[in-house]
Amino acid sequence: MSEILDINFLDFKKQAELMAISIGWFEAITGLPVSIRGADKNRTGIRVNIGDMDNEGRNFTAFSAFKPSEFGIYFAAEKVARMRALGEVSSANSANDKLRFPGAIAVTLNGYVYSCGVSGLRSEEDVFIAVMNLSCALQMSPWDVCANVRQHGGVLPDCFMDIDHYLHAAVNSMRVEDCLPHSLAA
Repeated sequence: MSEILDINFLDFKKQAELMAISIGWFEAITGLPVSIRGADKNRTGIRVNIGDMDNEGRNFTAFSAFKPSEFGIYFAAEKVARMRALGEVSSANSANDKLRFPGAIAVTLNGYVYSCGVSGLRSEEDVFIAVMNLSCALQMSPWDVCANVRQHGGVLPDCFMDIDHYLHAAVNSMRVEDCLPHSLAA
């Protein structure tokens, strides 16, 4: 069997890199004009849980970008736990309108599973930030992360395929560098 990728999610430098990506994309998304993003409630921060699912939870980190609500902190963990318990690669597969939200995805590489759960924004934006974190951590393009999730039966937001949606261009990029925050209003 292939080796697990040598990614130490407990490493301070890796955590700082992923936190910078999360903060940057949170600011880019919440900074969009109402004419692009639409009206929304005030978003105070996000919670991110990321790691490999095959190492008994020992290669895992969680952090907050700004000040997420208590619900946001809870749901970031719940999305990953539910996805893992049900053997899914996307929390959208078991989402419903009764407090089961999308926002976590998992990528399978060399027989190992790496997951990221985000909560604090709209569901499609949570998934977007999860894609960007895994793209950076695994050195895969955002498009490759999405393709991997789909290949393993995961559901992703429809807006990722809508060329008129503000998340479309970034999430469909074929370049690893595009996981880094930049303007979505272009």
